[in-house]
This record gives sequence, structure tokens and C-alpha cells, in this order.
Amino acid sequence: MMKKLRGEISEIVQKEYARASDLYGPRFVSEFEAYAVIKEEIEESSEELTSISQIFENFWEEIKRGTVSEEKLEKMREHAVNLACEAAQVAAMMHKTLQGFKR
Repeated sequence: MMKKLRGEISEIVQKEYARASDLYGPRFVSEFEAYAVIKEEIEESSEELTSISQIFENFWEEIKRGTVSEEKLEKMREHAVNLACEAAQVAAMMHKTLQGFKR
């Protein structure tokens, strides 16, 4: 299953690279621009993972009390999907970096 999912995610990364290329061009101007863009995407990924972790911290306690909140689980799922999107953007921007730089 992981192999199939990896292939599907690779396709998503290629589509994200194509989308970003249409908007901003297929290559970065410099290593500095690549660093800044990738850093921003990594920070956004980190924020989503932090949100998931914060919600998850209380999950076991809620299970023991029988007070599991569907709303919190849905919020955690939303953050996980957002994290996947951010990770795809990181991969797409790494691909863009590998294309070289406009000089």
C-alpha cells in the first residue's frame, strides 16, 4: 500500500511543481530564494504538525474518560491533510531547486 500511495503522492508533487511553475516560473532566481521559499513551507508544515500533536496529547485522557470529541478528531484530520499538502509543497520546491537557477 505504501508503494502505491508514494506513487500517488509523487504525482501530486509533480502537479504542485507544475502549478507553481506556471505562477512563478520553473526555476528559482538563486539559492537564497530557494532557501527562503522552502524554509517557509517547512515552517508551515511544522505548524500543522504542532497542531496535530497538541490535539493528540489529550486524546488518551479523553478515551479513558469516554469523552472523545468528534470535533477534535475532525480538526486533527484537517491538520493532517494540511500537513500532507505542505509536505507536497516542500517536495515540489525541492524539485524546483533541482532544476537549477536563473542566472
